[in-house]
Amino acid sequence: MPTLANLITEYGNSLTRIEAEKSLMKEIALRAENECGVTAGKFKRLATDAYRDNIDAARAEMRELIELYDTVQPETD
Repeated sequence: MPTLANLITEYGNSLTRIEAEKSLMKEIALRAENECGVTAGKFKRLATDAYRDNIDAARAEMRELIELYDTVQPETD
């Protein structure tokens, strides 16, 4: 049976791995900016939607938002 100290160590190790993954994700987002010209924020949103298999829903939400913008101020060319 694990001791409390063992579980705390295991938890700490897990936190270390999470921090490393977050650092890697930041580096990848910066590469998207530098190599593809996509801002880090937009890249993260797109990558998250793709990971969650949510691209179609995101598109629908954006279309709804554009329609609302058009009711406030029609698009000018």
